[in-house]
Amino acid sequence: MAKLRLFCLPFAGGNALLYRDWHALLPESVEVCPIQLPGRMARLNEAAFDNAHDAAEILSDVLAGYLDKPYAFFGHSMGALLCYEISRAMRRRNMPLPFRLFLSAHRAPDVAATEPAFHNADETIFLSRVRQFGGPALRLADHPELVQLIGPTLRADLKLCQTYIHRPDPSQLPMPMTLFAGRSDTLVRPESVWHWSRQTSAGSSRHLISGGHFFLQSHGGDVTRIVSTQLADFASFHEAVRP
Repeated sequence: MAKLRLFCLPFAGGNALLYRDWHALLPESVEVCPIQLPGRMARLNEAAFDNAHDAAEILSDVLAGYLDKPYAFFGHSMGALLCYEISRAMRRRNMPLPFRLFLSAHRAPDVAATEPAFHNADETIFLSRVRQFGGPALRLADHPELVQLIGPTLRADLKLCQTYIHRPDPSQLPMPMTLFAGRSDTLVRPESVWHWSRQTSAGSSRHLISGGHFFLQSHGGDVTRIVSTQLADFASFHEAVRP
């Protein structure tokens, strides 16, 4: 009975459980659809994506059967990059496009990385950098027994982000963007997030959230309140103009 869908994508090393409570925090008109990427939980034995462009092609195929209602994307960190590339893949294929992108804690695609890549570093260096990375990935660094289990997926996720090369397009995406950045995020500065606005012809809004890179977990309520308002506004408008 939902009027629209919200497809949600996680950060590097994350999984669909990140959004397990969102159905209770968003309007009843919204069906929350967390995407479980390969390489985690029930899909642990599947190879994780390590290239954003390839992932976007595959995921756009997967989502093709779920686009019978208006929909939006939400992605945090790596998830934001995937939301963007999936939307571009859908446009190339003349598929129905999302009505809005919610992009969180990832630099704009045309902004160069300021940190050297470490996805392929030896284990000692890799775990040291993961500790600096912080967030849920700290579990991996503090429990070496997990390295063999989930280390390959985290490396693949980081490779996807750290080797990403933006392929410029002369036309901007036609949907508005809602941008979220962490006030204390030392990995992704807010200024680099705001530059996503260069990728849309439909305008963007900016929201500075308390917390570091993983503010989605520490201050998720601030994020869902904004998402809820914007989705409710769209659902109301869509209902009003429906024949």
